[in-house]
Order: sequence, then structure tokens, then C-alpha cells
Amino acid sequence: MVFGPPRTRTSYRCVLLAFLAYQLTYQSLSDQDGLSWFFAGLSGAFTVILSVALWRQVPEVALTPAGITADDPLRHTFVPWEALDPAAPVGSPRQSGFLRLPVRSPELVRHRGMVPRRRAIVETGELDVAPELLVGAIRHYAAHPEHRAAIGTPEEHARLRRVLGGGG
Repeated sequence: MVFGPPRTRTSYRCVLLAFLAYQLTYQSLSDQDGLSWFFAGLSGAFTVILSVALWRQVPEVALTPAGITADDPLRHTFVPWEALDPAAPVGSPRQSGFLRLPVRSPELVRHRGMVPRRRAIVETGELDVAPELLVGAIRHYAAHPEHRAAIGTPEEHARLRRVLGGGG
């Protein structure tokens, strides 16, 4: 399995969680009456929901012999290699934070989560991997099914790095 880990930098989700926790603490400790308890309750509910979502799953992308798995706190997408169109370009607008996969058989793609999508889109903005390398690996495995069974082995990783120009 080729794995794209999350970045170590602070994401917008963590900043939002910190702000909500601050709001909850501020509203709870203030001596105000009236709507302050409403805002404290609202902040508390959103803090719990966001904490559970972040705890459950960090964004990740995994290339496996079976296909591409993309997870983030709101959704799970699995795209089997057979669903991809190897002739179509893989990509997205530069610096968009998303990678659009060229799917020729959308009925094979599986979506699960709070926000299902019609297209196979992989979030790359929170991953600690260069989108160009991920695109290169996906293109390679889409075009060379004979190499998919070895995904995850050290030998295949070294071979893929040589193919993509990253050394050995």
C-alpha cells in the first residue's frame, strides 16, 4: 500500500476546533444572562461534533492493489483501478487542494459519508505528499496493471520512485 499521510501543519479544522473550544469556555465563564447559554450550548455541540470527526479519521489517501482509497473526516471514497480511464488525464487545477480522478465506470466507485460526491475527488490539501507525485503514481498504476499486485512492497516502492524520477 502506498500511503499519503496527513500534514503536520495546523489545518483549518484544528483552528476551527480551537475557536469553538474558546467560545465554549468564554461563554460558560461569562456572567451574562440570556442568550449566552444558547451560544455556549451551540459552541459545545459543534465542538463535540468536530472533535469526534477529527478523532475518527484524519485525511489520507492509500493506493492498494485493489484501488484508491481516499478518506477525510466527512467521507470515504474507494475507486477500483478498473473504474479509472487510463487514457484520460488525472489532475486538477494547480493548488486547488483536490485531485479529480478520471472515472470511466462510475458504478464501480463507492462513496460513504456525510457528503457523498458524484465524482471521484481526492482531497490533497491536507496531505503531506506532492500532488504531482500522487498523480504520477495513479497514472502509472492505471496504465500498468501488472505492477498493481506489488503495491506496498519495498521493491515496488523503489521501482516506482525510479519511474517517477525520484531516485532509488
